[in-house]
Amino acid sequence: MEDTFYEICVESELDEKWSEYFSPLKIKSREDETMLSGYLPDQSALYGILIKIRDMGLPLISVKPLSIKNKDVS
Repeated sequence: MEDTFYEICVESELDEKWSEYFSPLKIKSREDETMLSGYLPDQSALYGILIKIRDMGLPLISVKPLSIKNKDVS
């Protein structure tokens, strides 16, 4: 299995109280933007995060897949 590292940027400032809601992604806010970043195991996990963003009414700025981490399945 492969995890992909994503950076998802939304237009809004979210504080750390949203960390559990967006787990396993980390939250980093600055000014009027928030960056959610971390490894997601598959496309369905990515869509789950995007649905949460949509349901909160947050304007989506970008979604960037950056790297893939290989996992040994032994």
